[in-house]
Amino acid sequence: MGDAVRSVPGPVRHGSALALAAGGVVAVLAAAAPLAGSLDAALPTGTASEARLAAESVPAPASVPGSASAVPAPRQAPVVEMTALADAARIAGEHATAEAGRQQAEAARAAEAASAAEDRAKQALAGRTLQAGSGSSTSCGMSTAGLGAVKPWVTDAVEFLGCRFGEPQTLGVGSRGNASDHPSGLAADFLVGRATGDAIAECAVQNRQALGVSYVIWQQQINDGSGWQPMEDRGSATANHEDHVHVSFERSAPAGRPATC
Repeated sequence: MGDAVRSVPGPVRHGSALALAAGGVVAVLAAAAPLAGSLDAALPTGTASEARLAAESVPAPASVPGSASAVPAPRQAPVVEMTALADAARIAGEHATAEAGRQQAEAARAAEAASAAEDRAKQALAGRTLQAGSGSSTSCGMSTAGLGAVKPWVTDAVEFLGCRFGEPQTLGVGSRGNASDHPSGLAADFLVGRATGDAIAECAVQNRQALGVSYVIWQQQINDGSGWQPMEDRGSATANHEDHVHVSFERSAPAGRPATC
């Protein structure tokens, strides 16, 4: 037994068991006591460096979640891509501008279409003529109720002129304090402004024979076919025919066809 003990190498590591071989039987005697001095000194040559490297290469134990040593990694703030935001804003602005332009273009086309339709209607109406006194006048749906019981050719002439110049308000039969053709149904007044009045007066004079017009009074002037002549001042805009065109007619129906104005 003593020989077996002597055969065990001198130094052994702390915590290692001491084994003896006796007659082929291995006996564990006891845990070896810690060795004094340097561990490297107790190891065979070359073993110290290998052990040190092995110890240094062992990774540190991971922190246990919930323990004091477990420190969560800081969250990274989301990175905002300013270029993408700017592009989105620019695209949205372009779409809004395009939509506004489209709506404006549609409104302009609608206005043009309405204007063209109105022009076509006026041209179609202007191309028509009437047989004065025939009872079949060029009508645009203009109301002649304000004329009263005027002569048929007076109604025809009023519709011919009124349909071409905005369907103005008209007056026909009525009493007057002075000599007038209104009581007998041979006169009509067109209540209009200056520009429309100028056009109606000139058109009536131009078609004087075809419409059966005897004379026209407008803006304190009278025209019976020999040009415009001034009239005396009668004291008011209405008396001076500054707010309406007065057209008087012959006592018999004409037979001509009026020309367009």
